[in-house]
Amino acid sequence: MTLLATVYQGLLVSLISVGKLALIILPFMVMIEFAKRYGWLEIIAKWSQWFTDIFRLPKTAALPAFVGLFIGIVSGSGVILQTAQEENYSRRTLSILFVMVGICHSLFEETLLFVGMDVNLMVVVGFRLLIALLFAYLLGWILERQCIRLQQKSTLL
Repeated sequence: MTLLATVYQGLLVSLISVGKLALIILPFMVMIEFAKRYGWLEIIAKWSQWFTDIFRLPKTAALPAFVGLFIGIVSGSGVILQTAQEENYSRRTLSILFVMVGICHSLFEETLLFVGMDVNLMVVVGFRLLIALLFAYLLGWILERQCIRLQQKSTLL
């Protein structure tokens, strides 16, 4: 295979991959815009306030967290980044969301990969979700304690 054919093949595969990602992410972005326009985000935020309260996140962080956990890391990251720009999330909020989504993303899709290996799906889903939520909670707790310590030091000075 010549260099030109290799470059052509690489570009073609890259464009196809970008197109597939766009087909996944763009519908989510459109749905989020509709949800904002028609007040659905407020309903989702109110319904999921228990979730955001546990992790000390803003109410608007529930939707990106759920998209990342249940749909996929690419879609979740895109939704998190878009919402972060619009809502001006803190680094703490972004860190917690990305840890949560990074550990446990596309819960349904990837879990189905284990079906062919006769793995207990409830165990896989349970452990993935539990570990993601536990690490996100611990990270939030650590960051909050660190912030409190820094505030105490600044008041002492």
